[in-house]
Amino acid sequence: MKKFRDMWRQGKSVEQIRKHFKRDSWQEVIIIALDQIRWGYIKIRPDVLIVE
Repeated sequence: MKKFRDMWRQGKSVEQIRKHFKRDSWQEVIIIALDQIRWGYIKIRPDVLIVE
């Protein structure tokens, strides 16, 4: 989770995060982000739903 949070805070795109973690779907990244936002570990970003 630390690497995910770091990448999120650095402004990496959902697609960049997906590729880094070798996930099949960008939806998996969004689900993790929503969970982390809910618990206060990261903040929502205006570009969160932009998928390249």
